[in-house]
Amino acid sequence: MRPLRAPIATSLQAQDRVQLSTQQDRDFALQSAGVSKVMLETHPFAHMGKMALLLAAMAAMLVFVWQQMPQEQGIDCLPECSAIQLARQDLAGLTLRAGNFTDADLQEANLSNASLYQALFLRANLRDAILVNADLSQAILASADLRGADLTGAKLRHADLRNADLRNANLSGVDLRGANLEGATLLRANLAGATLTETNLSGANLRRTNLQDADFRRASLRLADLRRAILQGANFAGADLDGVILDVDQVITPLQTGAP
Repeated sequence: MRPLRAPIATSLQAQDRVQLSTQQDRDFALQSAGVSKVMLETHPFAHMGKMALLLAAMAAMLVFVWQQMPQEQGIDCLPECSAIQLARQDLAGLTLRAGNFTDADLQEANLSNASLYQALFLRANLRDAILVNADLSQAILASADLRGADLTGAKLRHADLRNADLRNANLSGVDLRGANLEGATLLRANLAGATLTETNLSGANLRRTNLQDADFRRASLRLADLRRAILQGANFAGADLDGVILDVDQVITPLQTGAP
């Protein structure tokens, strides 16, 4: 009598019976079933699975980036952001053009390199804010609190700073051409090397202010208080100095005014 042969299992039956406990067992089972790794990798469903994993990874990365940037979530109010609370927020480099920040609290906020063109900061609290190299051209900062703010290198061309409080602010190298600082307080501020051509400083308080090498050509300083201000190297050519208040020992030389 011929010996009985064990029935040959089909490839699918072999896969059902094999326990895939290790990678070695899995490879052996696939080989037994006649399925190669190449077949698995080139199967259409395999590519779909990889794509799904890639999309899931990208979505997780976007969520992580969003969570790490709360400042982006804090400006959803644009363009109407009046009275918003953004104190000590990092808003560096953001575009906030023409936004309305009337009565907003931005104390100690980082707005360096931010685009604030034509933004409205009426009565806003920007005390000790960082505005280094920010673009505030044509912005309205009337009656704003900018005490101790760092505006080094900022652009403030034709900005409205009437009655603004800039005590102890750093405005070195600032471009204030055509700006309006009528009645502003700049006590102990640093305006060294600033450009203030055709700027309105009528009635401004510039006591103890550093005005060294500042450019005041054709500016209006009528009734401005310059007592104890540092005037060395400042250019007042063509400026309106009518009623300017100076200490007894302070002198604005003809060379500074461009007079013959």
